[in-house]
Amino acid sequence: MRQIYGGNEAADEVVCRKMDRLARSLKDLLEITSKIDGLGAEFISLTEKLDTSSADPYSAIASSMISLFRIIICTCMVLS
Repeated sequence: MRQIYGGNEAADEVVCRKMDRLARSLKDLLEITSKIDGLGAEFISLTEKLDTSSADPYSAIASSMISLFRIIICTCMVLS
């Protein structure tokens, strides 16, 4: 997490056992995955079998859903 939030070394991928261990809310998960994506790294969750670096259709759909949720939450925050 230090590397994601201000570390000096770059990482190629961030691997977690379960997404709920990385973030406690959808909002936090979206912020963290957005930060990982912005750094050019891939996100891999072992339990949910989500791997943004693979061509697996499930991963592509899950990644798209995460992006959609990010847009919805940002839009709702702006409209509030």
